[in-house]
Amino acid sequence: MFLSNLLNDPRAALIGLLLSLPGILLALCAHESAHAYIADRCGDPTARLMGRISLNPLRHIDPIGFACMFLVGFGWAKPVPVNPNNLRNGRRDDLKVSLAGIVTNLILCLLSFLLMMVIVQIAIHKTPSYTGTLAYYRAADVDVAFVTVGGERYLASSLTLDMKELFNAASGLWSYKDASGATFNILDNFINPVLGEVPGYLYQIFFRSACINVALAVFNLIPLPPLDGYHVLNDLMLKRPLFATEKAVRIGGGIMMALILIGNYNADWDIISIAINFVEQHVFIGLSSLARLFSAAVHLI
Repeated sequence: MFLSNLLNDPRAALIGLLLSLPGILLALCAHESAHAYIADRCGDPTARLMGRISLNPLRHIDPIGFACMFLVGFGWAKPVPVNPNNLRNGRRDDLKVSLAGIVTNLILCLLSFLLMMVIVQIAIHKTPSYTGTLAYYRAADVDVAFVTVGGERYLASSLTLDMKELFNAASGLWSYKDASGATFNILDNFINPVLGEVPGYLYQIFFRSACINVALAVFNLIPLPPLDGYHVLNDLMLKRPLFATEKAVRIGGGIMMALILIGNYNADWDIISIAINFVEQHVFIGLSSLARLFSAAVHLI
């Protein structure tokens, strides 16, 4: 949590907050704005007339919900008002409105990942290349370089990685330490030495944005009112009234609060984070493989 990190390492916590803030604000505002836009297209202008089709954080941010994101690890924005009586196709339009925010977050995740890979590709092209043995590269007295050995290309830095391992590391899929204790960090051992700190900070902003958008999409798919996942489940299977009763919303909110508090107490019981991390890892594995294959196909690597 931000509060505990702030007590342990104030500088790192504040830098992390500044790097996460663009992704958090964009993810929340785009999510709510997408709900409002699709509702308007489906016949309900309520949110549009309230100015909710906007990326202006002031239109969407709930101060208490925003603060809770850092204090207890979860939060919320102002819900977009939808009048079901205005929807032209009732349940079908409610499904569209409910999925709009989730789909938008997944699109933002993809765009953030692509921007990460742009920085990685620029670093790849600015890194010197050698053909020969690793010993030859070491003798050249260069901190970071690509070495082609036997037709295979490797990144030689604190450790020697093949291209698949490099893209996995760039996608945040692992941090590696070998038997000797040497470690590889994509920022400290590749991007920062080659491009400098500013591109490194941009890479972190895009990486955090991708993670935040996946997390928000998965969280909103939880099938409890008032989350979007409940609407999706209801529209596809339960066929109950479009909006849950106030009692159901209170019960759903209570269950979510209990799950979050239990997760904060014991990480092994943190069902929500486990689900988010599982989806995030598999999304990034797929994106990493696609990025590497695309780069090889167009001879970027």
